[in-house]
Amino acid sequence: MVRSDLVPLSSQNVHFPTIEVTKQSKSVSVNGSSGTLPQQKMGPVFLEDIWRHKLELKGWSLEVSDRFQFCIAPSTLRSYNHILEKLYDFCLSRSCPFPPVSNKDLADFLYLIACQSQRPHSELRTATAAFGHIYKVQSLPNIADSYEIKMLICALVKSGTSRSMQRSKVMPSSSFHDLFLKWEDNNTLDIKALRLKAITLLTLTAMFRPSDIAPNAQTVDTDGVKKVVFTVDQVVFSDEDAKIHFFGIKNDAKRTGFEIVLPRASIVKLDPVQTLQDYI
Repeated sequence: MVRSDLVPLSSQNVHFPTIEVTKQSKSVSVNGSSGTLPQQKMGPVFLEDIWRHKLELKGWSLEVSDRFQFCIAPSTLRSYNHILEKLYDFCLSRSCPFPPVSNKDLADFLYLIACQSQRPHSELRTATAAFGHIYKVQSLPNIADSYEIKMLICALVKSGTSRSMQRSKVMPSSSFHDLFLKWEDNNTLDIKALRLKAITLLTLTAMFRPSDIAPNAQTVDTDGVKKVVFTVDQVVFSDEDAKIHFFGIKNDAKRTGFEIVLPRASIVKLDPVQTLQDYI
């Protein structure tokens, strides 16, 4: 039963410390939409919703508390919510509080998820990071940081890892070198081939990632959430090089932006600057 002095999050099924989780219908709506930010539909527990609720209890406005979720990358937040959904279901089956206040319950859960992976280290690391947030926001002792749980995680990784990590092989750049030398000039390539060539040459010469030219970052204004877009005005060409300005990519966590200078290559067919210019 829910204590009378605890306020549930809106109409959602998020349960707070010392609340016994009781079985409920999975069909209950839990979208938690604020009217401005898109909500993830992953289960009954969302870290961003718990943040929002706690901040509103402290008098924060909805507009300000809605921004709090942007402190964590969307992909990381999805991973946290995924593990918290598993923990919620576990607490539901055990009829124990969510999050667990006993390290024996948490230990059983960590053992359960470790047994579901051939390489449990990554899953356990994500779990403990998510637990750190949930215990902190609920002003509870972080039992995931206790000596017993730390030693258990070490034991689960050592005893539960049944296959080694597959290291990525070095990309054979010479193969692309030979390939593009056989291609026709840029002005005769179709747009799809030219785009592929430009991305490949930029990847090899400037160590680009796909997300560097298609950032996952978001900004918020009065019209709602907008995706950061890599635009042509972020590239300035000269006879010697190209200056490329990056903003909102993975290496720009503080959103200060940074610039790289990419010199032109002596072989025109292998020149990333000329190929990018021709594509644009």
